[in-house]
Amino acid sequence: MKLRDLLNDDQIEPAEAALAQAHPEAMEVKDPVILKVLTAVSAWVASLFLLGFIVLAGQPDESSTFAIGALLAGLAIMVHYSQKNAGTFVAQSTLSCMMCGHLMMLVGVVLIMDYQSDEMLTLAITQTLLCALPVWIFRRAAYQLIALLLAAFFWTYYAVEMDAPWLFRLVLAVQVSALAALTLWRGRRSSFGYALALSVGATLFFLDWIQSMPRNARFDEALWPTNLIIAVFLAAIGGHLLPVANRWQPKVLVLFVMLVALAFLSSPGLLFAIALLTLGYGLRDPIYTGLGLIGLPTFIIFFYYSLQVSLLEKSGILLASGIVCLLVAYLAHSSLEKGASVEAANL
Repeated sequence: MKLRDLLNDDQIEPAEAALAQAHPEAMEVKDPVILKVLTAVSAWVASLFLLGFIVLAGQPDESSTFAIGALLAGLAIMVHYSQKNAGTFVAQSTLSCMMCGHLMMLVGVVLIMDYQSDEMLTLAITQTLLCALPVWIFRRAAYQLIALLLAAFFWTYYAVEMDAPWLFRLVLAVQVSALAALTLWRGRRSSFGYALALSVGATLFFLDWIQSMPRNARFDEALWPTNLIIAVFLAAIGGHLLPVANRWQPKVLVLFVMLVALAFLSSPGLLFAIALLTLGYGLRDPIYTGLGLIGLPTFIIFFYYSLQVSLLEKSGILLASGIVCLLVAYLAHSSLEKGASVEAANL
C-alpha cells in the first residue's frame, strides 16, 4: 500500500515534505566522543594560532589590538547566530575566537589606559564591561563562566592590593544578588545562573585562600559580614521555597537561629554550599545540587586545615558539627514522615 492510497490529495504534498525532512535526520550518525574531543581541540588550536599570527606578524599597537579583538569577537558572534545547527568544529571555533577577541580587547584597553590610571583597576573595570555587554548575546556557558571568573578575580585582587575588604563584599553582594534574582524571582535556570554560582564559589575560595596565607595578614577581614550576605541569601531561598503557613513554625525558627549562629562561626564557603544544596533540592535542579555536593566537602576540608587552633579543638569542632547535622537530618526526616502520614490519612 502506498502513501497516496491513505491520504487525500491536499495532504500528499505536506506529508511527502515531512518524510523528506525526517529521512536525513533519522539516517544521521552521531560522531563518537573521541572524535568530538579531537575536533574541539583542533578548533581551539587553530584559533590560538590565529591569535599568535596576529600578535607576532602584525605587531599591532594599542588601538589596533582593541580594534582587531572587537572585530574577531563580532565575527564570532555573527557566525554563532547564523549557524544554528553548527558542528563541533564551528561551535568551538566561534567560542575560542570570541575568547581570543575578548582577550585582545582587554589587553588593548589596558595598554591604552596604562599611563592614565591604575593598571589593576583598569583591568577590573574593563573586564566587567566586557563581561556585562556580550554575556547576554553569546550564550555559552564556558564563555560566561570564564568572563565572570576573570571579573571576580580582578576585583578581588584589587581589593586585596588596596586593603579594601568592603570592595570584596560589594562584589560578592552583587554576584549573590544577581544569582538570587535570576533563579528565585525570575525563575530562570540558565547557564548564566550556573556560571554565577561557580563565580561566587571561586570568589569565596579566593577569600579563604588569602586569609590562610601569613604574608597576607594585612587583609585579615572579619568573616561575619560576608557570612551575613550568604545567610540573607539562604533566608531568601527558604522564604521563596517554603509555604507561607510553614514559615513561622518552631522548627523553621530554630533552623534560622542555627543559621545566624553559623554565620558568625564558619567559613562563608560552607554557607554558600548549603545554599546551593537547598536551592538544588528545592528547585529540583541537579546542577545546583551537584555544585553544592562538590563545594561542601571542599570548603569543610579547606576550612578545617586552615584553622589556627590545636588538633583537640579541631576534633571538637568536627564533633559538634556532626551532632548539629544529625539533629537537622532527624528533624527533616521526621517532618517528611509526618507529611507523608498526613497525606496518606487524607487519601
